Amino acid sequence: MPIDDLSDLEGPEPRPEPPVPRASLVDNRFDWWHGLAAVGLFLLAGLTAGVALALGAPGAGLLGVLAATAVGDWAVVAFVAALAWRLYGSVRTGLAIRFGLPPRVYAWGALAVLGVFLASLVYDLVLRTFGVRFEQRLVQAASEMRGPWHWVGLLVLGGLVIPVAEEVVFRGCLYPALRRRMTAGRAMAYSALVFAAIHLEPGAFAPIFLMGVILAWFRERTGSLVAPIYVHALNNMTSLTLVMLSQRQPGQ
Repeated sequence: MPIDDLSDLEGPEPRPEPPVPRASLVDNRFDWWHGLAAVGLFLLAGLTAGVALALGAPGAGLLGVLAATAVGDWAVVAFVAALAWRLYGSVRTGLAIRFGLPPRVYAWGALAVLGVFLASLVYDLVLRTFGVRFEQRLVQAASEMRGPWHWVGLLVLGGLVIPVAEEVVFRGCLYPALRRRMTAGRAMAYSALVFAAIHLEPGAFAPIFLMGVILAWFRERTGSLVAPIYVHALNNMTSLTLVMLSQRQPGQ
């Protein structure tokens, strides 16, 4: 008997493909021990730099501490980059370094920095009512600056070099490692908790934690490490610039 309609032989229609997950979750190969190793090395590098500087150059000041810390941080960046290359065969792919983000990402980043700044002011006012004051080390370093070259060094270190290194470690490695095993909300909270704790600044824990959540949110939503790097660098640059302007004498 001839078969005129071949549709009966094709079987049931295939099910539609599941939606593609967010870019930040595609092919995530970082595991928990990768994040733990990166954070542990990051903490060790910071402590080692501080102790070595205190013993070898006690008068170097906070700018010297930042410079020594930056060297240690970028040694950890090299470790994370080597991990990314080993896991993905490409550092850029492994760390989700994707450019070409839409302009609204940068606009939202600027609004996020403004929000953190206002929240920090409120937090500071609340602490002052209880007789407690806090000042982050980066702001303390800014208060020590006495010349233009000091300011240039501080802006480069505190506003660019250190933020990039911290983002590679915390949002490039730790957050994906946590995200692989838990929901986005929990991964954001836990990574921000570690981020705030490792700064070793109890008085500024809440603002740093808030910034950590926001940075992880940008990493999650954009699927790119470029977004949190931009927000982090903009936040630090803004804080340092405000301190610099507040120290200018009338007529300068």
